[in-house]
Amino acid sequence: MEEERVKMNNMKTLYKNEAIQKKNRNRIQYQDSVKTSYFNLIDLFGLPSLGKSDKVLCEWVLENNLGDVVVIYDWKSSTNDPEYVTEWNFGANGDTYSNVFINQIKEKIEKKIDEKNLVC
Repeated sequence: MEEERVKMNNMKTLYKNEAIQKKNRNRIQYQDSVKTSYFNLIDLFGLPSLGKSDKVLCEWVLENNLGDVVVIYDWKSSTNDPEYVTEWNFGANGDTYSNVFINQIKEKIEKKIDEKNLVC
């Protein structure tokens, strides 16, 4: 099982009720952050899972094939338009496996930034 956890390549973006359920069930809290564009995140993960809420403009709820959940979100942005957000947070439950999943997602984002020479 440990070897399986290292290969967390398959991930999907969850939407609507499933995204809300998984987010709430996993006790998501801040773990890390990354600088990238809103459009880069859309290119990698599709449209956001959830739209505007009290302190968040949008968020992606991602799940790997082993059930680990990571949320990418902005927090109290100084803009009302996610297109101008460049600092994105990662939320997860903080266990070792979710942190491995976060690192894989960060690598994917950073690789995409390097490919396109994007500057945030």
